Amino acid sequence: MKVLLPLVLMLLTVQEQWFEIMKADLDQKRPEMHLDERLMKAADFKARLIAEAGIIDHCINGYCPNRMIKDFGCKTKYGDDGNQVESITVGHKFVSDAYYSLKNSPSHRDHILGENFFKEQDEIGIGYYEYGNNYYYVFISANCEE
Repeated sequence: MKVLLPLVLMLLTVQEQWFEIMKADLDQKRPEMHLDERLMKAADFKARLIAEAGIIDHCINGYCPNRMIKDFGCKTKYGDDGNQVESITVGHKFVSDAYYSLKNSPSHRDHILGENFFKEQDEIGIGYYEYGNNYYYVFISANCEE
C-alpha cells in the first residue's frame, strides 16, 4: 500500500523525500530513526561510484559496504568483506518509485522496513546520483558504535 504524502515533499532534497516516505510507511518496524551525516556521505559516494563505474554491485573491486561505512566514520560489528547495511536501486526517476521498488523486493524488504536484525539499525543514509540519463539510489542503515 502506498502512502500519499503532501506535495510539500517536492521542496525537499531527494534524500529528505526518501526519509519522509520511509518514516510515513506504516510497515516500518524501526521505532526511531534519524539521518546520519556519515552514512549520507557514504551513500552518496556509493551512488556515484556505481554510476560512474557502470557496475551495480554491493562489493566493487573488493570494496564492500561494511568497510565503506567504516571509512566514513561509522564503526560497526560487521566484517569488512560483507554487506549488512546497503540496498541499491537504479532507474527510477521518482523517489517514491525507488523506495517502493526496494520495499517490494523480497531480498530488500527486510532492510528497508527494519525487520529482523535491521530493526536496530536506526541511523540512516540515502545516496542519490543522476548520471547518463539514469538515476542511482543507495540506502544505508546501520547502528554506528561511538
